Amino acid sequence: MQLKINVCLLFIFMLTTNFTQAKSLNEIIPVGFEIRDSVSGNLNDDKYQDMILVLKRIGEDSLSLTSDFAIKREALILYGDEQGYTVIARNMNVVSCCTCGGVLGDPYVGVTIENQTFSVSHYGGGVWRWGRVSTFGKNTTGTWVLITDENETFNALNQIETTENTVTTPKEFGIITFQQYDFDKE
Repeated sequence: MQLKINVCLLFIFMLTTNFTQAKSLNEIIPVGFEIRDSVSGNLNDDKYQDMILVLKRIGEDSLSLTSDFAIKREALILYGDEQGYTVIARNMNVVSCCTCGGVLGDPYVGVTIENQTFSVSHYGGGVWRWGRVSTFGKNTTGTWVLITDENETFNALNQIETTENTVTTPKEFGIITFQQYDFDKE
């Protein structure tokens, strides 16, 4: 009886986790999506290259012109190993949509990996400009969490007198996992 319970619990765990093993990136990318950006680096201190993938919908530019809703992009954390890649986490709310940058257009700047952390950068606006860098790292349990959120706003016509910079940390916003993070809410 205990064995049946353990097998059922293992099956439920496997169904509810993001872990997907793949030999190639094509096995990871959902139908209707393509790679918008990819950055390689070492996220888990092993000998294999890890990766952050940013996916966009195929034809997102034309879709965004006819949709009443933001066309979301997906960000994935991948760990490399001898078999290929394992998807550690996914999120549809880390990278802003292609029309969410105001008159400057697509606000997505890029992803960087450094010292086993990664940062997602955005920049947009019009006369009033904004920039945001959200940095994620692993907590003591190995879960990817938001560790800093840097925001800058300024008036493009008067940068010296109007620039405002804020850097917030878990002390201010609590624990926000990569999967929970929402660019529009945090």
